[in-house]
Amino acid sequence: MSQEGESKQTLGIGETFGPGPNRRLNAEIASLQARGLDENMYRYAGGYRQAAGAVYEASLRDRQPPEFAVWPLAFLWRHHVELVLKWLIASGRALDGEEQTFPEHHGLTKLWGEAKPYLVQISSDEDVGIADAEARLIEFESIDPGAMGFRYPLAKKRQGPSLPTNLAEINLQRLHKSMTELADFLDSAHTALSVELDAARDAEAYYR
Repeated sequence: MSQEGESKQTLGIGETFGPGPNRRLNAEIASLQARGLDENMYRYAGGYRQAAGAVYEASLRDRQPPEFAVWPLAFLWRHHVELVLKWLIASGRALDGEEQTFPEHHGLTKLWGEAKPYLVQISSDEDVGIADAEARLIEFESIDPGAMGFRYPLAKKRQGPSLPTNLAEINLQRLHKSMTELADFLDSAHTALSVELDAARDAEAYYR
């Protein structure tokens, strides 16, 4: 057996994972992971946002019952927002001279609490986007506090439904529009923070 074959066997790669004959569809995981946190977070967060858009567009195009699309749509958007918040925190920590890491938990409001000071730092006094983003995050957290509500129909220990019983309907268009606006704000905030981080790194390299 070749060295490559032994490596695949060690990893348990069979018919599901690994390269295929259509090279355009081969995701280059190893080379991506070697490019550092920023490139990885860009691909991860962007991938979940693209997937949310695809689910929403498919629900419009195929006219499938929204009761099928609502779960992946909400979960994909929630995970995108979580990733961007963690990316903001990692970039903010790096700007403060700390290690570029982020918390491991999934709480949106806790993540927001750590990310918000960095957003305030790069925003003007007239920026109302911060308050609006905070309100949407609080709303999402109140509906799905543990990132489980749109993944499973039952709560932990199977004690009732995973979502609030007073949540009778969710409009896909309203959900998608609100989350797109939130994501646009967070993405723009991260871009601004990244500019400051790049400038700080360039200055450090210049005076080293």
